Amino acid sequence: MIDTSLVEVPVSLDSFSYETPIQPSIFLGFIIKNEYDNQRLKINEKYQPKKFLRVYKIKGESRLLPLYGFCLKLNGMGENMVDIICKQEQSFEINLTLYQNMLNEYNLSCNDCYGYFKSGVYPIDFNKFRILTDDEKSKDKKILQHMLNLNENKFDFQKFGSVLSLILT
Repeated sequence: MIDTSLVEVPVSLDSFSYETPIQPSIFLGFIIKNEYDNQRLKINEKYQPKKFLRVYKIKGESRLLPLYGFCLKLNGMGENMVDIICKQEQSFEINLTLYQNMLNEYNLSCNDCYGYFKSGVYPIDFNKFRILTDDEKSKDKKILQHMLNLNENKFDFQKFGSVLSLILT
Protein backbone atom coordinates (compact mmCIF):
# COMPACT_ATOMS: atom_id res chain seq x y z
CA MET A 1 0.00 0.00 0.00
CA ILE A 2 1.16 3.48 -0.85
CA ASP A 3 0.59 6.14 1.78
CA THR A 4 -2.49 8.13 0.72
CA SER A 5 -1.25 11.22 2.59
CA LEU A 6 1.11 11.71 -0.39
CA VAL A 7 -1.90 13.32 -2.10
CA GLU A 8 -0.87 16.49 -0.24
CA VAL A 9 2.76 16.31 -1.44
CA PRO A 10 3.71 18.07 -4.69
CA VAL A 11 5.00 15.74 -7.37
CA SER A 12 8.78 15.20 -7.37
CA LEU A 13 9.95 16.16 -10.86
CA ASP A 14 13.37 14.47 -10.55
CA SER A 15 12.41 11.54 -12.81
CA PHE A 16 10.68 13.69 -15.47
CA SER A 17 12.26 14.75 -18.75
CA TYR A 18 11.60 18.05 -20.53
CA GLU A 19 11.53 16.24 -23.88
CA THR A 20 8.26 15.02 -25.40
CA PRO A 21 8.93 11.54 -26.88
CA ILE A 22 7.08 12.21 -30.18
CA GLN A 23 5.79 15.59 -31.19
CA PRO A 24 3.15 16.09 -32.47
CA SER A 25 1.45 12.94 -31.21
CA ILE A 26 -1.41 11.28 -29.41
CA PHE A 27 -0.52 10.79 -25.74
CA LEU A 28 -2.11 7.98 -23.72
CA GLY A 29 -1.54 8.06 -19.99
CA PHE A 30 -1.89 10.15 -16.88
CA ILE A 31 -1.48 13.69 -15.69
CA ILE A 32 0.49 13.30 -12.47
CA LYS A 33 -1.13 15.64 -9.95
CA ASN A 34 0.77 14.75 -6.77
CA GLU A 35 3.36 12.38 -5.32
CA TYR A 36 0.69 9.77 -4.59
CA ASP A 37 -0.10 9.58 -8.32
CA ASN A 38 3.62 9.53 -9.11
CA GLN A 39 4.19 6.47 -6.94
CA ARG A 40 1.00 4.48 -7.51
CA LEU A 41 0.29 4.76 -11.22
CA LYS A 42 2.16 2.14 -13.25
CA ILE A 43 1.94 1.41 -16.97
CA ASN A 44 3.06 -1.92 -18.38
CA GLU A 45 6.70 -1.66 -19.51
CA LYS A 46 5.85 -3.20 -22.91
CA TYR A 47 4.36 0.21 -23.78
CA GLN A 48 7.67 1.92 -22.92
CA PRO A 49 6.03 4.64 -20.80
CA LYS A 50 7.89 7.88 -20.17
CA LYS A 51 7.61 10.62 -17.58
CA PHE A 52 7.92 14.04 -19.14
CA LEU A 53 6.89 17.64 -18.61
CA ARG A 54 4.87 19.79 -20.96
CA VAL A 55 5.13 23.55 -20.70
CA TYR A 56 1.89 25.44 -21.26
CA LYS A 57 0.74 28.98 -20.60
CA ILE A 58 -2.22 30.38 -18.71
CA LYS A 59 -2.70 34.13 -19.06
CA GLY A 60 0.92 34.51 -20.17
CA GLU A 61 2.34 32.55 -17.23
CA SER A 62 4.30 29.36 -18.00
CA ARG A 63 3.39 26.22 -16.08
CA LEU A 64 4.48 22.59 -16.08
CA LEU A 65 2.22 19.63 -16.71
CA PRO A 66 3.73 16.30 -15.52
CA LEU A 67 2.71 13.48 -17.85
CA TYR A 68 3.28 9.73 -17.56
CA GLY A 69 2.46 7.51 -20.50
CA PHE A 70 3.41 6.97 -24.10
CA CYS A 71 3.01 8.77 -27.40
CA LEU A 72 1.66 7.37 -30.66
CA LYS A 73 2.47 8.72 -34.12
CA LEU A 74 -0.34 10.50 -35.89
CA ASN A 75 -1.88 9.21 -39.11
CA GLY A 76 -2.85 11.51 -42.00
CA MET A 77 -6.08 12.63 -40.32
CA GLY A 78 -4.22 13.30 -37.07
CA GLU A 79 -1.57 15.35 -38.85
CA ASN A 80 -4.28 17.33 -40.64
CA MET A 81 -6.01 17.99 -37.32
CA VAL A 82 -2.75 19.20 -35.74
CA ASP A 83 -2.07 21.48 -38.73
CA ILE A 84 -5.49 23.10 -38.27
CA ILE A 85 -4.93 23.47 -34.50
CA CYS A 86 -1.49 25.04 -35.05
CA LYS A 87 -2.86 27.51 -37.62
CA GLN A 88 -5.57 28.52 -35.16
CA GLU A 89 -2.97 28.97 -32.42
CA GLN A 90 -0.88 31.21 -34.67
CA SER A 91 -3.71 33.37 -36.02
CA PHE A 92 -5.35 34.02 -32.66
CA GLU A 93 -5.84 32.43 -29.24
CA ILE A 94 -7.63 29.09 -29.59
CA ASN A 95 -10.41 28.55 -27.07
CA LEU A 96 -12.36 25.50 -25.93
CA THR A 97 -15.50 26.26 -27.95
CA LEU A 98 -13.52 26.68 -31.17
CA TYR A 99 -11.58 23.49 -30.40
CA GLN A 100 -14.79 21.53 -29.76
CA ASN A 101 -16.19 22.75 -33.09
CA MET A 102 -13.01 21.59 -34.84
CA LEU A 103 -13.28 18.17 -33.18
CA ASN A 104 -16.91 17.91 -34.26
CA GLU A 105 -15.86 18.23 -37.91
CA TYR A 106 -13.70 15.10 -37.48
CA ASN A 107 -16.39 13.16 -35.58
CA LEU A 108 -14.32 13.58 -32.40
CA SER A 109 -15.19 15.01 -28.99
CA CYS A 110 -13.73 15.92 -25.63
CA ASN A 111 -16.94 15.66 -23.60
CA ASP A 112 -15.32 13.48 -20.91
CA CYS A 113 -12.09 15.44 -20.58
CA TYR A 114 -12.55 19.08 -21.70
CA GLY A 115 -11.23 20.29 -18.33
CA TYR A 116 -7.70 19.34 -19.44
CA PHE A 117 -7.75 21.77 -22.40
CA LYS A 118 -4.52 23.84 -22.45
CA SER A 119 -2.36 25.43 -25.13
CA GLY A 120 -0.37 22.67 -26.81
CA VAL A 121 -2.33 19.98 -24.90
CA TYR A 122 -5.67 19.11 -26.47
CA PRO A 123 -7.88 16.40 -24.91
CA ILE A 124 -9.97 13.95 -26.89
CA ASP A 125 -12.32 11.35 -25.48
CA PHE A 126 -10.39 8.12 -24.94
CA ASN A 127 -12.80 6.06 -27.03
CA LYS A 128 -11.92 8.24 -30.07
CA PHE A 129 -8.08 8.34 -30.06
CA ARG A 130 -7.84 5.48 -32.58
CA ILE A 131 -9.20 7.76 -35.34
CA LEU A 132 -5.98 9.82 -35.25
CA THR A 133 -3.36 7.04 -35.25
CA ASP A 134 -2.56 3.83 -37.08
CA ASP A 135 -0.10 2.66 -34.41
CA GLU A 136 -0.29 -1.07 -33.71
CA LYS A 137 -0.94 -0.42 -29.99
CA SER A 138 -4.20 1.34 -30.87
CA LYS A 139 -5.64 -1.90 -32.26
CA ASP A 140 -5.66 -3.56 -28.80
CA LYS A 141 -9.34 -3.82 -27.79
CA LYS A 142 -8.37 -4.15 -24.09
CA ILE A 143 -5.67 -1.50 -24.11
CA LEU A 144 -6.65 -0.06 -20.70
CA GLN A 145 -6.52 -3.46 -19.03
CA HIS A 146 -3.18 -4.25 -20.66
CA MET A 147 -1.68 -0.80 -20.00
CA LEU A 148 -2.46 -0.99 -16.29
CA ASN A 149 -1.76 -4.74 -15.83
CA LEU A 150 -5.25 -5.19 -14.41
CA ASN A 151 -6.21 -8.60 -13.13
CA GLU A 152 -9.91 -9.25 -13.79
CA ASN A 153 -10.09 -11.43 -10.64
CA LYS A 154 -8.55 -8.91 -8.23
CA PHE A 155 -9.47 -5.29 -7.53
CA ASP A 156 -6.56 -2.98 -6.71
CA PHE A 157 -7.91 0.57 -6.30
CA GLN A 158 -4.43 2.10 -6.27
CA LYS A 159 -3.84 1.08 -9.89
CA PHE A 160 -6.79 3.12 -11.12
CA GLY A 161 -6.49 6.64 -12.39
CA SER A 162 -7.95 8.74 -15.14
CA VAL A 163 -6.25 7.52 -18.33
CA LEU A 164 -6.38 10.33 -20.85
CA SER A 165 -5.80 10.73 -24.55
CA LEU A 166 -4.30 14.07 -25.48
CA ILE A 167 -3.18 15.61 -28.75
CA LEU A 168 0.25 17.11 -28.11
CA THR A 169 1.23 19.78 -30.66
